[in-house]
Amino acid sequence: TDLNLRKLEVLEKYNKIIQWGRKNPTRFIEEIFKIQLFDYQKWVIMNTWTTQKAVWACSRNAGKSFLGAVYIMAKTLLFPKFHTLIMATSARQSFETFSKIEDIVKKNIPSLMGTTDVFFNELLRRQVNTDGFTHDKQGYSCELYNGSEIKALVGQAKTIVGFRSHLNFYDEAGKCANEFFELTEPFTAQNASLVTGTNIDPSILPPAVPTQCV
Repeated sequence: TDLNLRKLEVLEKYNKIIQWGRKNPTRFIEEIFKIQLFDYQKWVIMNTWTTQKAVWACSRNAGKSFLGAVYIMAKTLLFPKFHTLIMATSARQSFETFSKIEDIVKKNIPSLMGTTDVFFNELLRRQVNTDGFTHDKQGYSCELYNGSEIKALVGQAKTIVGFRSHLNFYDEAGKCANEFFELTEPFTAQNASLVTGTNIDPSILPPAVPTQCV
């Protein structure tokens, strides 16, 4: 459809918010999701945001699954066609992080008050009377209108080959064997900055945020 002045103004405002959120992810989480972060959580997010690999070495009750859920929500909303895979040595563990996203979005956490419906409203609902979250034998998943997708995988590493992702999120990574990482880290091997096509000068394009393993 043709773009009129009003639509262009809306798109320009949306673009400014997205660009601002990419530069200021912790402020985006606090002001758009209305989720208050502790200082250590802000530090973890900011030091992970543009790195290729990061390890979160946190104590018990540090809220790793919660922080992972918030981090994944921000990434998938701020970057279109951003694919996240949540993995662990057991399906139950990977589902726990995914379920934390559901709990945040559906406001099922009593101690988390005043959160917005921004992420919930961006969920793609392929069928009526659904909330956008899918649970089946292949795992848990959800898609956003911007083409981003989050999947919590089921099965051992050797049975989940062939995936491509922008973010591998390993829950309880200390319990994963080296073989698990060897088989799954290549899911993020592609060069995110690679651009091909005619009449394009790649040298003038900004570098893309690298694929990640957390």
